[in-house]
Amino acid sequence: MASLCDLGLSTYEAQAYRGLVEHGQATAPALADLTDVPEGRIYDVLNSLAQREIVQVWDEHRPKRYTAVPPAIALDRLLTAKRDELETQAEQYEATIRDVAADFNALDPVDSPSYPALIGFEQSTERLIETLSTAQQAIYLALPAQVPGLSSDEARRFGEALSAVVERGVPVSLLLHPESTLQDETFWPVPEQQPYIHCQYSEAVSTLLACLDMKHLFIALPLSHDQAYRLLSIDVTETPLPTTLVDAFTDLEEPQLSP
Repeated sequence: MASLCDLGLSTYEAQAYRGLVEHGQATAPALADLTDVPEGRIYDVLNSLAQREIVQVWDEHRPKRYTAVPPAIALDRLLTAKRDELETQAEQYEATIRDVAADFNALDPVDSPSYPALIGFEQSTERLIETLSTAQQAIYLALPAQVPGLSSDEARRFGEALSAVVERGVPVSLLLHPESTLQDETFWPVPEQQPYIHCQYSEAVSTLLACLDMKHLFIALPLSHDQAYRLLSIDVTETPLPTTLVDAFTDLEEPQLSP
């Protein structure tokens, strides 16, 4: 619920101002008795309200008396003060941004590539299946024993997309964990019956990795804080990254192993 504190007043200041509005003119000790403001703080609170020009001080009385400025006027003054404060802060932030930007501009940037990425199993899996379906040149695919986060429906669509691309004559290099569950599915292409599939097995395969047409990279990464996986999709066109990954892919091949 909105309160005077949202306009910059402290809790004691808000209570004191409301007390003056409700009870009319009062001395500081009397106002302290009428509100929850401690008597030891009441004078500082009233002086602050007077500086904000929402409380009027009657000095001709002894002891002094205090009166609340009408709420409509007080709220307008508080709003104006808050707006001025925010404008000042905005100017300070803009000056800070200029200074920080100048510091960065003075640095010599490292010439390192950046890669557009998409993270998340659902979105990335859809993109993987879509990209796999349209692959034209070559597919490198490593699959662990199980792919965490991949639903049975997604696995089926993935296998069907792979079978379709193989039928189109696109060469596929498969590196499977010997206990991979996908190869037992009926929708999965049988390597021995497909001349365009080169299949090897390695127990070192621990995560899903796909490099499509040397332009699109997909990799499943574990998140240690919740033991879940995220599928990372990266566009790596015109970078040396695909070649590096394919070389590492080839190093993992162990022809002596069979499922």
